[in-house]
Amino acid sequence: MVACGLADPVGMARFLRAWVDLAEVVTTSRISVVMNRVRRGAVGLDPNGQVVSALRRFGGIESPILVPHDQQGADAAIVAGRTLRDAAPKSPARASIRRFVRTELLPVPAPAASRRRRETWWRRPAVAG
Repeated sequence: MVACGLADPVGMARFLRAWVDLAEVVTTSRISVVMNRVRRGAVGLDPNGQVVSALRRFGGIESPILVPHDQQGADAAIVAGRTLRDAAPKSPARASIRRFVRTELLPVPAPAASRRRRETWWRRPAVAG
């Protein structure tokens, strides 16, 4: 499950109120918290630290994913009617979202069996009983 919120004072207050409600109804223990539009102008110096600290203190949330504010990239995507990936491939917001998806949402591929093992398993002689 992914719970998203806006990383400004109003957005975080709303998120934390909803977080309490979510915790009461969710049956999974694995919830990824994503805070969007992290920026200095909304929360002051060290916006990442401020957001992480507030979520830890008021919600007990330890490892939120922080997506930086990228107005230029978002505007480019909207104007072009395209995805952020297509309109602004070097966007810091896109990079953060991509990293989150790859590390948290996509399944980890199972290690491939060695070629030798695959080739020889069927060649073993049957044991006569």
